[in-house]
Amino acid sequence: MRKRLIVAVIAAGAPFLAEPATAAPGLSSSEPVKSIIKAIRANTQGVQLDIYELERQVHDRPSEAAEALVDLLDTSDPTVKLKASQLLERLSSNQDFSISDSSLSTIIGILKASDDNQVKSALITTLGNIGPKTDDVKATIIEFIKTDKEVSVARKAIEALAHLAREERPTLHTRSTEVLVDVLKSNNAPSLRAAAASALSRYHSNAKIAVPALTAALNDNYLRVRIAAVQAL
Repeated sequence: MRKRLIVAVIAAGAPFLAEPATAAPGLSSSEPVKSIIKAIRANTQGVQLDIYELERQVHDRPSEAAEALVDLLDTSDPTVKLKASQLLERLSSNQDFSISDSSLSTIIGILKASDDNQVKSALITTLGNIGPKTDDVKATIIEFIKTDKEVSVARKAIEALAHLAREERPTLHTRSTEVLVDVLKSNNAPSLRAAAASALSRYHSNAKIAVPALTAALNDNYLRVRIAAVQAL
């Protein structure tokens, strides 16, 4: 019976055991999602793109749109990558947003490989909004806090780490607290010290680590750092 079926398939001209073609991003999605994917691609041709309007079009299907956008991120076109990452950032703040583990891994991989500060900032914020879905999320955010030389990117990473505190078990807060205290005590950028002080207000379970650093920050040379420390205490 199996032999007859194989013969019939070949006779009908069907591609037997052919490799499946790679689908274009959004190809199997709903019309609204197809529309935003098309718009982002067209942006490379000088078409004006309104991220907020694109977000409005798919606000009721953020997870479906996210999967298509993650596929779109894997491109060598810097304009497409930037717009896809910015829209993904916007959608990730939606309470109905969710994403598959494979797409999350793709986001992390693209983030680590990127040299575009805007793309990195958008994807880091996305990770913070996703929350501690896997251990890699927190590890990646901490990596950018500790190693990225661009202040705007590191600040986004600090803010993302603060977001994780909302969903993370208090028993896992120690590592985050230590990282933030290190920034507050030793980083040369006042804006990062201020961001770290603000983020520490989310980590109440490690007061023995955080409070001494925040108290010392009350004597920081920069007003914004002192204000952030007061508010955190």
